[in-house]
Amino acid sequence: MRKMFALLTALSFFVSLPATSQDDIVDTAAAAGSFTTLLAAAEAAGLVDTLRSDGPFTVFAPTDDAFAALPEGTVEALLDDPDTLRDILLYHVVSGAVDAATVVGLSNAETVNGSRVLIKADDNGVQINDANVVTADVAAANGIIHVIDAVLLPPVDVVDTAVAAGSFSTLATALTEAGLIETLKGEGPFTVFAPTDDAFAALPEGTLEALLADTDALIDVLTYHVVSGYNFAADVVTLESAVALNGDQLAISVEDGAVRVNDSNVVATDVLASNGVIHVIDAVLIPPADLADIVDTALGVDRFSTLVAAVQAAGLVDALKGDGPFTVFAPNNDAFAALPEGTLDALLADPEALANILTYHVVPGAFSASDVLASSSLTTLQGAEAAISVTDQGAFIDNAQIVATDILTANGIIHEIDAVILPPEPEVLSGTIYEVTITNVTKGQVFSPPVAVVHRADIALFHLGQPASGALRTMAEEGNTQPLADELAPLDQVYDIQTATGPIMPGTSATIRVTGAGNYNLISVAGMLVQTNDTFFAAELRRPVGLDGIFKNGDRESRSTAIAMATAYDAGTEVNDESCGSVPGPPCGAAGAPNTAGAEGYVYIANGIHGIGDLASETYDWRGPVARIVIKRVGDTFKAPSRVVR
Repeated sequence: MRKMFALLTALSFFVSLPATSQDDIVDTAAAAGSFTTLLAAAEAAGLVDTLRSDGPFTVFAPTDDAFAALPEGTVEALLDDPDTLRDILLYHVVSGAVDAATVVGLSNAETVNGSRVLIKADDNGVQINDANVVTADVAAANGIIHVIDAVLLPPVDVVDTAVAAGSFSTLATALTEAGLIETLKGEGPFTVFAPTDDAFAALPEGTLEALLADTDALIDVLTYHVVSGYNFAADVVTLESAVALNGDQLAISVEDGAVRVNDSNVVATDVLASNGVIHVIDAVLIPPADLADIVDTALGVDRFSTLVAAVQAAGLVDALKGDGPFTVFAPNNDAFAALPEGTLDALLADPEALANILTYHVVPGAFSASDVLASSSLTTLQGAEAAISVTDQGAFIDNAQIVATDILTANGIIHEIDAVILPPEPEVLSGTIYEVTITNVTKGQVFSPPVAVVHRADIALFHLGQPASGALRTMAEEGNTQPLADELAPLDQVYDIQTATGPIMPGTSATIRVTGAGNYNLISVAGMLVQTNDTFFAAELRRPVGLDGIFKNGDRESRSTAIAMATAYDAGTEVNDESCGSVPGPPCGAAGAPNTAGAEGYVYIANGIHGIGDLASETYDWRGPVARIVIKRVGDTFKAPSRVVR
């Protein structure tokens, strides 16, 4: 671009003697011979002495041809109106010497008359408003001249600019009703995000009429579209937010070159006004405080009455009144009416099933129509993915067509759809019910309520010779299996976790019922030996998957039952407090002292106390094994969710 300016300068041609940098702007223009009308206008406006003064000034100088292109009679009328002429001529003058290299780096410049000109530089050249720069950097003693091919006319205020555009009649009416005309005709400057007539027409039915009847609300909405100061497009794209005149924040985002203000698209930029700049948007901005939440918004729309009743029946009102934000794909009344006969009544009588379906219509986050169309699927609050597609018939979520979009609420967005969408069936596996019976075979040890875990072969509750996990330590020291269950539940390798309802006394049994399926082939059982400080029992069995049968020789085969004896283990997390000679497993130090041979700190087999020293065998002898575990298949195959603990 700078090369282009240099080229234009080099090719500058004047019919009279070329000016030198010793001539002021007036003499330089006179020497060029192509600014006769401009000089006559400067004389008529009383600006000759000003343009001969020290300055420096930058003049965007229209040629005689530029003045001749004005409508017939315009020049004569201006020469007879010195004040208007002076205002127009000063709109061509910028304080300071701004050369071409500087000009191409600007998006706008303030002129001496107080208004601004837009500057655009691209491969097609440089434009000042709608005028092309045809020669640049003509030097003068008190500034620089850039030659342009059109006369620049100062803009009018933002109100008159909007009225003249012809596509903001509703906005103009609203400003009049709100008493804001004089405000926006004031000095400003203002940046106005101006909704078109189509934007107002897209508001929900009755909204505009309600606003026009409520002056305070109307003022709040309209001033939410105005930001103080000049914010040209080049400035806006650098912002993430701006404070509107009503005090609320506007969110500004740029994606793939498109600029959005809240949920509206900026469709035209940098419409100049004498007291600001207008950016055109395709949706009306509603201040957050003036919006109702999703539930109350739906309550106000008759065609969502069935949906509201369903939300109430499912107990989801408080959730959808929460902060969110949420995006709701809202089936209208016709969508619910199209369900098979009796379906809606059955759902209203089953809150859990109803909530499962309704949450499939809700997506966390605020997704405008353009966001939705840019997605191939959306993850719903129910957890499943809903597919987004666009065909010649329109936009769809699953099999429902989106028939109305971007109904704004205080905590999200509603899109209306013409069908109730149903979440996909959960992944299912063949599942089987098992009873796990744990019998305490010790003389005097009490077992804490044990836990049974159905899992795959790629995990284990513990590993010999390795430190116990925090959850295992809690079970071995306190008898509390809940942390262990909480630790295992999120793992994909775990199918089911259940805990006995109470402790198991010596010589008694307890039964836990669990579910197994697929390649979740192992069942592990564990619990604490209560009288110890960190000893637990555990066993891992392969779950029986077959039915009982008869061998050829007449012996009975049991493939529906698995039996194992559970060993006692020391978690290695507490210092052994009995006599050293009474401690099973690796050697230890003195009673009450940490193991000096390094045995403490990891899980090892506890072979049992033998009644030596300070422990009475009739009470504390738990020679391993300590428990008998029987797992029996008791239920027929059934369809189960992919994981019970999910």
